[in-house]
Amino acid sequence: AWLAIADPESGSLKPRVVAGSKIDPDEIHAMVDLNALYAEATSTLHPIIMEEAMRDHRVRAKASRTISSLVVAPLVGRDKFLGALFACKELVRGFERDEVDTISILAAQASLAIENAGLVEEQVEREHPGREERVVDRVDLNLACARDENDRREVEEQRDRFEERDA
Repeated sequence: AWLAIADPESGSLKPRVVAGSKIDPDEIHAMVDLNALYAEATSTLHPIIMEEAMRDHRVRAKASRTISSLVVAPLVGRDKFLGALFACKELVRGFERDEVDTISILAAQASLAIENAGLVEEQVEREHPGREERVVDRVDLNLACARDENDRREVEEQRDRFEERDA
């Protein structure tokens, strides 16, 4: 199984996780047309079930030993498609209906987790505006301290001011 997350800028999929599979993440694009499968999954909003995956033009011959049946469940957020969860078996007609339902539930849970992570990131940025700039300021300050020992006292005073501001 693997999770493919959509790149927000290009919309293309990049495999992120491969678990419990003999498939190398770097080989997935050579075995399966991720973008074509993702396009279909996002247009129907339902899982794609391939009982004989090798008969489908989106599954390439190189995959014949590891992908005989395939399920693709879209990851759908509140207002956009986030990616897809892919599950494969070496057995033709390898997925029962309850397994497809379970994969769909896992895809929905992954969608929620991805959406929640984005919300947490937004909240942290709202609560701590300019946090990245302050980190850069501290790094610059530490570099200045290492470069010029003579001005150490002034640098320490600046550091104290930054720490007071962050508190």
